[in-house]
Amino acid sequence: MPVSLGWYNGERVYYITTDITDPPMARGAGVNLALRMRDAIPTYPKPPEQKDVLERVYKFPNGEQDAVFASIPNPVGPLSSDAQYSPLWILYAVRIVGGRNSELLSSEEAILAAQDAGKVTVTRTAIVINCPIVGTERGGLLPGMKLGY
Repeated sequence: MPVSLGWYNGERVYYITTDITDPPMARGAGVNLALRMRDAIPTYPKPPEQKDVLERVYKFPNGEQDAVFASIPNPVGPLSSDAQYSPLWILYAVRIVGGRNSELLSSEEAILAAQDAGKVTVTRTAIVINCPIVGTERGGLLPGMKLGY
């Protein structure tokens, strides 16, 4: 199964994608179309105290850079203690304003700061993706996982 590269707080992460709710994205990625995962999307606006299973993933639809995740398991594997991590993500589309952005946005904080500065727009979509984090640069990989590149 192909492993993709992403970012979390300036650190490289590795993830796999198995299911997407968007038909063109599922076809393009060669993964399962899983329309029922849309049921995980809460009714908006939702109060901040209302918990749900979805976490944010920031994707650049024009491919300017790799995805940025809002959380990761800490550490990756069965000893993770991060209660915020979920392998189900709601996609936030990040679009560069006015052409090319020369700075790498490798954390949620950097994306939100760029949004506040008018450098990017960030739009919540209704696309849910199942893409678990399977490794990090510093933390290693899931037991038995091997990178194929």
